[in-house]
Amino acid sequence: MNLREQLKAILPSVLPKSPAESIKGTQLIEMVKRRLSQDYSDATLRYHFSVMSCDPTSPIAKVEQGQGYFLRTARHELLRPRPRHRQESLQGFGGAEGTESPESLWYKFQAFYERFANQDRSFSFPVRHDHPELKREEDDSYPWAVPDGVVVNWRSGQLSESGVKLVPELLCLEEPNFLLSSTKIVVALDAGNYRQHFFQALSNGAWAHASELVVATEILDDYVAEDLRRLGARFGVGVSYFSLSEQQLAGWDTPDAIRELPDDEFDRALRDAVSVHRIAGARQGNQLDWDHLNQLILKYPVFDDIFRWIHYCLMRKQACNFVDFESASYVP
Repeated sequence: MNLREQLKAILPSVLPKSPAESIKGTQLIEMVKRRLSQDYSDATLRYHFSVMSCDPTSPIAKVEQGQGYFLRTARHELLRPRPRHRQESLQGFGGAEGTESPESLWYKFQAFYERFANQDRSFSFPVRHDHPELKREEDDSYPWAVPDGVVVNWRSGQLSESGVKLVPELLCLEEPNFLLSSTKIVVALDAGNYRQHFFQALSNGAWAHASELVVATEILDDYVAEDLRRLGARFGVGVSYFSLSEQQLAGWDTPDAIRELPDDEFDRALRDAVSVHRIAGARQGNQLDWDHLNQLILKYPVFDDIFRWIHYCLMRKQACNFVDFESASYVP
């Protein structure tokens, strides 16, 4: 039984029935951990609570305003405010300017790019910077060491009806059978911040096969665009931007809702309606910097998660996205 199935069986017996008695995620994690068949990190459980609370068929619901979880009931579904139609809220093109914080817009774009990067033989790993155990404010090196995402491209994978099969005859070759691209995600660039973001992208991906700087909105300053083109060519960092605006991002649904969209609806509402422009191409290296990686794995568990995911795909000889990997609860 995978983690999601276990949670569906456990949560009805531990969640309070009233929103007024809702419990915080930290308390719920402690209650659930004692009943699970194996150990899971707090971050994994918190992620599953968040995703499941957006699913009207799951037993867990989140309070409308504030923090806390409670048991979802038919009465709750009848009484809670009805959201806008999902496709309408996701498109949001041409709507009024939103009042959301820059952080909220950033997380929406991260969720979008996580889905956008999952194409053909490529699968994305999203870095959850908002996990409380990260303590980013106490680590000045964090934004220079940890990327916003990693994209795995299975070079030896063969497309089939069941997904991307990893061919054993090709996996045994000495040539790398996958490429890892480190990704730095930014909502907007201007003359005052573009160099910092560029060199953070370079630093974030010092261990990887390639580094990318991805921007949500158009780069309007010609000098900034030209300098990024020169920097990209000089240091091998890929730079691209989307045809989005902050108003569009504000009109989209929540990051979890973007991640939960069926593929055909995501393509219709988002992918097909947005264009991407490449300023500089990423230079691909032939090998990973394992000395650097070993240091990062010891300090930041997120890197260990990336390679557990890759190992899981190799053992199954079948590539999968990171959400499916988490649900599988794989321990090597």
